[in-house]
Amino acid sequence: LQHYPVKVYRRDGKHFEGEVFCEVLSLDGAPKLLSVFVDQTEQKIVERQLAQKDKFLEAAADSAELFIRGQDIEFGLESLLKRLVDVACVCRAFVVQNRSVNMSDIEFRIISEHTSKDLCKCHDEGDLVWRSYEKCGYGRWSSLMPQGKHVSGLLKSFPSTERGYPLSADCISLAAVPIFMGEVWWGYICL
Repeated sequence: LQHYPVKVYRRDGKHFEGEVFCEVLSLDGAPKLLSVFVDQTEQKIVERQLAQKDKFLEAAADSAELFIRGQDIEFGLESLLKRLVDVACVCRAFVVQNRSVNMSDIEFRIISEHTSKDLCKCHDEGDLVWRSYEKCGYGRWSSLMPQGKHVSGLLKSFPSTERGYPLSADCISLAAVPIFMGEVWWGYICL
């Protein structure tokens, strides 16, 4: 039984993926062609999603290893963020570090960032300046993330105070996940 992977196009221009199985049989002394088409569109979609998830999990495992080793965190972040941008198919990824100023205020700064080719970096030397979550309008983040909660969604659904720095003007959606060092909220990674 021979089989061939094919992409079949419908009249409307859309396509679906599948396999054609062919066999020449002898029926009453005459050759007959038996062929079967199997639509594999859903299977191919699931295979691509699983491959993407595997890449993402590999990148997540690499980031966990980076933090667990406790080496110079900034050293491996650029390559890790590049990988996350590629794997997650996002425009930008960055890591934010926190510090406590006093019992009531936490400050942050971007320590590493990677963007896709067609997007300019938002962080520059000025980002080495520590900024207050409260004063920048991100008080909600500084109350959710220490509890292990993430912040994600379409940016247009966020309060207007959360649409400025450190997010870029062309940001449509985001996922910000807290990073902990032991029990302490160290910062977050944002895609």
